[in-house]
Amino acid sequence: MGPVSTITPDFPCATWRAVLARLIPTDDAPGAIEAGVDQRLLDQGHGPTFADWLTALDAAAGGAFGDLDESTQDAFLQQIEAGEVPSVSASLFEELVSFAAEAFYSNPDDTSPTRTTLAWRMLGYSPRPSSPTTS
Repeated sequence: MGPVSTITPDFPCATWRAVLARLIPTDDAPGAIEAGVDQRLLDQGHGPTFADWLTALDAAAGGAFGDLDESTQDAFLQQIEAGEVPSVSASLFEELVSFAAEAFYSNPDDTSPTRTTLAWRMLGYSPRPSSPTTS
């Protein structure tokens, strides 16, 4: 199944990916981008919900959020979370955090089994078909 909704050409994809990469960063395990969280959320139709928020984020950052170094990005997102950046909705940020965690850790679907099981494998769970028990 293809994307549920389309995004407009002016959708700030780089900012979208930069924010998600800071919410679930890559360290010794894959992060949001490697797990396909960015595309999964777009496929679920969440892109348009956050388009204006991402534009406001870039404006408040004084340019492209993704151009900031990671520690500055983290500090800026913490300020947004605390409600210290009035032009960028803290409640929409909270919603994005929730959606990102759900997309990263939720039940894998058939559209991208390799990418969506990364978090499960990271946690030590390997989904297998059930096998009959013997008596």
